Amino acid sequence: MGSLFGLDSFLSKAERERSNKEFEGRIFPHGLEAQRGIIKERLAQLLTGPATDEERLFAFIATKDAYTSGSNEQEGLAMAKAQLKRLRWLKPSDAALIMELVRVDSGLASLDGYPEAEAIARGLKERQY
Repeated sequence: MGSLFGLDSFLSKAERERSNKEFEGRIFPHGLEAQRGIIKERLAQLLTGPATDEERLFAFIATKDAYTSGSNEQEGLAMAKAQLKRLRWLKPSDAALIMELVRVDSGLASLDGYPEAEAIARGLKERQY
């Protein structure tokens, strides 16, 4: 996410493209458009706050970036929780749902059989974030 802070201005065009491709592959490993579409749909179904589709997607991407940046699942979870706390406009219940969606999404081998919103919400009841 270096481009958010202008840090990639020191990189060559090829380095920026490689960095962006790596980031997209980490966040949407099953295809940018297909996976992003499913994520946007699930976010709209799950979250109850007044956020826009773009704000919901940003919260998901920022959280998954933090989650996948950890050296192990426990560290990733801690980093993702810290990221969600910085998104003060999120209701706590919506933040927990985003965390569960990130956890579920990160564990999928493919988009086939992507869990429905109800299954994701049920999974949250089994965990404490």
